[in-house]
Amino acid sequence: MNLLAPDADKALHKLRSATEEAGGKLYVTEVYRSWMTQDKAHKDYLSGRKKAFVAPAGESFHQAGRAIDIDLTGLRGLASESGNTLLDFWNIAMKLGWRPIIGSPDAWASEAWHFEYPGDDWKYMVDFAPNKVAAKSAIYDTGQQDPMDSPQAAMVKFVQSQCNRLIGMAPGLLWLEVDGRLGPMTQKFAYNLTGRNISNIENLAADLSAMSNKSIV
Repeated sequence: MNLLAPDADKALHKLRSATEEAGGKLYVTEVYRSWMTQDKAHKDYLSGRKKAFVAPAGESFHQAGRAIDIDLTGLRGLASESGNTLLDFWNIAMKLGWRPIIGSPDAWASEAWHFEYPGDDWKYMVDFAPNKVAAKSAIYDTGQQDPMDSPQAAMVKFVQSQCNRLIGMAPGLLWLEVDGRLGPMTQKFAYNLTGRNISNIENLAADLSAMSNKSIV
């Protein structure tokens, strides 16, 4: 896959231009991570080799090509009205759909460098579901899967990701855990979206994929 999802890639170009117009520089240090890279980084965090938090594999928007890490030193040239160049960058970024994941613009905070772009597909999930569920949905939406998944579990997770992507079409339902289990909530979601009961998981995945204008990877 590309380093960024197509809509995130366009949004990154806009973010770079807007940052430069305001006097700063956008230095991107990390974008896409493979499952293996994310897993290793998380294990390094658990062992203490990495100090900054790293989400487990399957729970990071980096794996979906919808997150960037930046070098904050590039923001020093921003023509700051607030006296806080990170705050000024937040104002630029959020207007373009990029979201910080920390609560306040503190350049000394862990993850101050991390920004996510859910886009139209995942903004509802980011607003109403746990971030790790939104990230996992976006990851499986790309066709990636946990190397430890069985083919059946991987297909069910893809179905669950598509249900979450199409959540606005299923009024009254919130979101699904992407857990690979074909339980009653997954079946209810699928019925609300397709109008029929699950008889074949591959056919259901194809139907939901078509509704999302996606192709199964």
